[in-house]
Amino acid sequence: MTCTPWAYAPAAIPRKAKTSPARKTIEHSRSFHRLVTWRTGSEGRISYLKDCFGLDQSQVRLYTAIARHTVLVMAALAACAVTAALLATAPTPRHRHPPGPVCAPPATRA
Repeated sequence: MTCTPWAYAPAAIPRKAKTSPARKTIEHSRSFHRLVTWRTGSEGRISYLKDCFGLDQSQVRLYTAIARHTVLVMAALAACAVTAALLATAPTPRHRHPPGPVCAPPATRA
C-alpha cells in the first residue's frame, strides 16, 4: 500500500443507547468539538505514519521489537540521507567518449 493520506474511508460506530441531556450539553460544547477534531487528526497522522513505516502490517506487541524496527528504519533513512548529500556535493565526472561506436555495427546483407 502506498503512503497516501485518506487511503481509508471514514467509519463511525453508532451508539446503542440514548444520550442523557447532560451528555448532550457536553457533546455540543465548543471545547468538546475541538478535542474531537484534535484527536481525529492525531489518530489519522499516527495511522498514516504507521502505514509509511510498515508498522500497520506488523503484529509486534513488545517494546524491544518496536524499538528494533524503529532503529533499523532510522538507520536506513540516515544512510539514504548521507548518500544523497554525498551525491549532491560530488563533482560531475567528465568522461571522454570513445572515438568510435561502442558496439560493432550490424552486418548488412548484400
